[in-house]
Amino acid sequence: MSLAFLLGILQTFVVNRNWSFQHHGKAGTSLAKYATVYISAYLINLAALWIAVDKLGFPHEIVQLFMIFACAVYIFLMLRFWVFRKSASDTP
Repeated sequence: MSLAFLLGILQTFVVNRNWSFQHHGKAGTSLAKYATVYISAYLINLAALWIAVDKLGFPHEIVQLFMIFACAVYIFLMLRFWVFRKSASDTP
């Protein structure tokens, strides 16, 4: 499972880098940033569940449903403006 998860992350990195964002910067740097974004999204989701469910008593289904959308927006914005940010040399 862990290997499949890592391969899935690498696959989405390649697709996002080459197709979604058409990024031409250094692959190693953007891969490190990409991993940072996904790890931070996981930790944000975990913290939200811990606070909202364990501390405040909200139903976990509702909290997780909200967090799916919140994390998706967070990940997209981080990929667009930090990981795969366009540099001045990328503009025609």
